[in-house]
Amino acid sequence: MKERQVLLLNGLGRPDWSGSNCDFVTAGPEMVLERVVGIMVRSAPVDIGLYPSLQGVARAGSGTDNIPVAAATERGIPVFNAPGANAQSVAELLFVLLGMALRKVVPALQFVSGLAGKTADEMKKEVEKGKKAFAGRELRGQTLGVVGLGQVGIAVANQAVALGMQVVACDPGLTTANALRLVPGVTLLPLEEVAAKAAILTVHVPLNAATKGLLGSKVLSAFGGSFIANLSRAGVVDEKTIVAMLDADQNLCYITDFATPGVVGHPGVICTPHLGASTQESEDRCAKMASDTLYEWLHWGVVRNSVNFPSAGSSPAANVKQRLTALHHDQPGVLAFLTSKVAEAGGNISAVVNQGNGQTAVTVLDLASETIPHLDAMIREMLDGNEAVLGIHGLEF
Repeated sequence: MKERQVLLLNGLGRPDWSGSNCDFVTAGPEMVLERVVGIMVRSAPVDIGLYPSLQGVARAGSGTDNIPVAAATERGIPVFNAPGANAQSVAELLFVLLGMALRKVVPALQFVSGLAGKTADEMKKEVEKGKKAFAGRELRGQTLGVVGLGQVGIAVANQAVALGMQVVACDPGLTTANALRLVPGVTLLPLEEVAAKAAILTVHVPLNAATKGLLGSKVLSAFGGSFIANLSRAGVVDEKTIVAMLDADQNLCYITDFATPGVVGHPGVICTPHLGASTQESEDRCAKMASDTLYEWLHWGVVRNSVNFPSAGSSPAANVKQRLTALHHDQPGVLAFLTSKVAEAGGNISAVVNQGNGQTAVTVLDLASETIPHLDAMIREMLDGNEAVLGIHGLEF
């Protein structure tokens, strides 16, 4: 058995890590807590305190609320996700559910189910008589308000334009790269203006302290449309406000992918059991992306698609013999501290990459000649010598 183990949860299959020095294990007798250096997971809760040697956690999906990210950060453990891998699946589900809502498909199905046992002539009469109650509307021409322009929000906005919808959208954190991916026809407005103009309002943001209850009474009081959709996380919409609105307006429909006691069974709610990313294609993409990022971290010291540290590094050059990837608080003096310690140990730095985001930072130091003979000891000295340094991943090639 190899000394390093990668724990696979939620039935994730063994990745193709050719030449890896890691064994893949499940939560069974073959797992040794002290040997687990990586975890791949979908939705199972992760207790990082169980694994003293843990170096990285990869979530085969976008949300990371099943992983204690803050605790992982303080231990210098990057948490990876799979941004965009499920975007198409979520966008497709949204339009399926919107189509069902606008065309009153759910009550229509229930109506037809009630015809069981009738003769063909009786069914024909009942259908012709009853179908008028289910007359709906088309998506084309409707104004769609999109809150959040990440991978999913962009997919939704662009596909809505292709369907002939009018699209207004907002995202105060919109990046230049994402803005350039929007097709012509998407109008950017402040949040409350988006809510006021939209006939259909859909939210696509991660759940965090800033987005909890984002669609609350202040925003929703400006909404004059008929459909509100939440395929992000239950907490981004204030449930009490939504239920009060549904009780007051029988023409309002709330579409959600998250079953909670407050909404399940309400006549104004269409609720699915967290199906947003539940397609074979999406699950395959998410697993592949999670596998790739965890491999790059454990074997090359590259940080990519991490939710708690900035991206930094690439595969090492052919002449690199040692690499130190330091994870630390983004504050002055840390880079100088790290490079001075390498110099004191006799190492010769051939390349440096340093990326910070204002809170955390990643420094990659490559040594191509005059390498450090006792790498583990120097890493321990670095960790003990500066409280801003959270973790250091040392590799020898």
